[in-house]
Amino acid sequence: MNHATVQSLFSDIHTSIRESAGFFDDEFNQNIAPNHPTLMPTQVAELWGVYMNLRAQRIQNFHRAYARGRIASLLAPWDNLLLQNPTPQQRQEANEVIDEIKKLSTEIENFVFDRSKFV
Repeated sequence: MNHATVQSLFSDIHTSIRESAGFFDDEFNQNIAPNHPTLMPTQVAELWGVYMNLRAQRIQNFHRAYARGRIASLLAPWDNLLLQNPTPQQRQEANEVIDEIKKLSTEIENFVFDRSKFV
């Protein structure tokens, strides 16, 4: 998700749909709604931007929660090893692995999906 290609494709799809929605809004609001007093002007393009912003946030939250669970499951056996009076070598190896897992956890927590194009 955080890869430039994925971000670019996601943005291109969003932009294309938003442009189509804008075209629909313009056509409907200029040609149809004025002839039918009970119809309200549409704002599909604006609503699409709001939807995509919230959707991207939901995707980010879902994947972050999943990754946190996986990180916890990776840490558990190493934490258990440290609680069982390990040898100095086992302690050193466990601490090294725990440090690497925590680096991965930090990377996951710092991930931000670029939603700037969805406004």
